[in-house]
Amino acid sequence: MRLTSSEDTNASRDDTIVSDPETLGGMPVIKGTRVLAYDLAASVKAGIRGIVY
Repeated sequence: MRLTSSEDTNASRDDTIVSDPETLGGMPVIKGTRVLAYDLAASVKAGIRGIVY
C-alpha cells in the first residue's frame, strides 16, 4: 500500500511532538529537544525565521 503525500506527512508527524512527564512537566515538545510545540507554532505564526549563518 502506498501512502498519499498527506497520509505520509501525517504518519511522520505523529511522533514529532511528544509529551513526557520527565520533560518540562509533560508539556508537548519537539521530539529529542526541549523546544515547546507551542513556542514553535507561535514563532511560525509570527513569521520568525531561524538563525542564518
